[in-house]
Amino acid sequence: MFLACEIIHQAWEKIKRKGVGENYHENLDFSSGICYANKHRKKTISANYYRFTTKKGELMPRHLLFTIDALVLLIAPSVWTGCSMISSASESSEEQVVAMRTTKGKFVFELYPDSAPVTVENFKKLIKKRFYNGLTFHRKVDNQSLNIIQGGDPNGDGTGGPGYTIVDEYSHPNQRPHLRGIVAMARTKAPNSAGSQFYICLKPQPHLDGRYTTFGRVIQGMDVVDQLEIGDIIKTVRLEVKSKYVTPQ
Repeated sequence: MFLACEIIHQAWEKIKRKGVGENYHENLDFSSGICYANKHRKKTISANYYRFTTKKGELMPRHLLFTIDALVLLIAPSVWTGCSMISSASESSEEQVVAMRTTKGKFVFELYPDSAPVTVENFKKLIKKRFYNGLTFHRKVDNQSLNIIQGGDPNGDGTGGPGYTIVDEYSHPNQRPHLRGIVAMARTKAPNSAGSQFYICLKPQPHLDGRYTTFGRVIQGMDVVDQLEIGDIIKTVRLEVKSKYVTPQ
């Protein structure tokens, strides 16, 4: 990265020395792929093919044009790719949480890939596809036998899904119990029928243990979850780094 930046810097200095004026870099406009001398235009850089003119309207020497074109076409994509790789590596190295913004506010829940790897991977995939954005919470049960809020159905009535189903993982040895704030996958009575619908426990639900796959738990905004009602909208769902919400031990 540093080498690429140094090469580009030297190229600009070379251009400035070849009779284009000592304030050349301050008087050029790089918009639309053609560069003209103009003090009043904002400097922008485009990755189009450049033709440079001096302050007097003369074309730049061909060898300088070749130098810049080579830098733009060869080095810039490499620098961009490198930056993308660094960014991706940084994201993948940090534990992720789910930030869900609803009509009642925002809440955040952590994920448990160690207890439900398939479920967590599927949930992340749907988030990246923006599958949940705009869906509603279509079911709420709050009585002596069941206390949950449920959403994630594109049909809005409990019958829909992403067009496929995933395997049940409630028998995984690392499964978490259904405590308050636990996030789990809803399914029909048929095995391996979960897809996109999920529910959040408003109170402990021990009778659901070993029957439904748990894969996360609310770590911030449980008061928002308590306020959710049928028809409330899931505005956006994003994956974010956990360190943004929890201070590492």
